[in-house]
Amino acid sequence: MVKTELKGAYIASIREEYKTRGQDSVLMSEQLRDIVQRVNGEAEHCGKVQEIKEACKKNDSMALEKALKGVEGARKEFITYYLEALRNTEFSTIADIRTILQLTSEEAVRVETRRKQVNDIQTACQNNDPGQLANALKVFASVREDLITHYLKALKKAQIMTIEDVQTVILH
Repeated sequence: MVKTELKGAYIASIREEYKTRGQDSVLMSEQLRDIVQRVNGEAEHCGKVQEIKEACKKNDSMALEKALKGVEGARKEFITYYLEALRNTEFSTIADIRTILQLTSEEAVRVETRRKQVNDIQTACQNNDPGQLANALKVFASVREDLITHYLKALKKAQIMTIEDVQTVILH
């Protein structure tokens, strides 16, 4: 559908096409349709990019969630991660946004996994359960089964908060 407000963009794209093809060529209706669709798509993406930038500027996670609807790779559960990443990264295209979302999603999965590991270890320490702790520590290759009760005492004493804390206790 031809949009009046995009008339200038259509003309610019048609001129660019003539530069590429030569002044004596004729654009067929299919080619004109393709130009109109391309310009409409670009305009839609520009609008979406602006909507995302506005949501980030306002630090509004609900507006960002709405703006990211339909953007490939966006996951609702990571909106707070996306908001932080997009606020601190320059972007100007949907492709840039997709890349940021992909990298942020990967990092969010790592963070959530580590958070769960720490939570499992803390729960085992609170329950004073060596078996539960042994299970929670299986993610670490360097864990010695014969030292689980020692790890339990050391971790409770250290009041672990991060995976790095756990690694320090296990390695010492």
